[in-house]
Amino acid sequence: MSRLMLKGLRVRGRVGCKDSERAHPQMLRIDLTIDYDMREAIASDDVMMGVDYKAIAARVREQVGSREWKLLEKLTHDLASNIRDASPKIMRVEAAVTKDVIPDVASVTVVVAAE
Repeated sequence: MSRLMLKGLRVRGRVGCKDSERAHPQMLRIDLTIDYDMREAIASDDVMMGVDYKAIAARVREQVGSREWKLLEKLTHDLASNIRDASPKIMRVEAAVTKDVIPDVASVTVVVAAE
């Protein structure tokens, strides 16, 4: 299985347990690892045989900006499931969502896979 990786997608979203955390969008960093069979795309060199990563990035931005979540875990799960369902070519998605939330901790990241 081959992998397409989108790394460091920066998106503003509302996520946090407290109302004050969700009051203003926070910068989130999103990494996606998308497993799909690339053999047709490689053999044909045809963009239509691949997964449209610009559309995937737009889908992430739209989803994250559309609502709010209390848990980073739920946001990450919803995101992985949504991207997995973006194309029948996609077999598996691993999503990692990172935010800076705790003093003296560089960041917190949640990773969820959807198959």
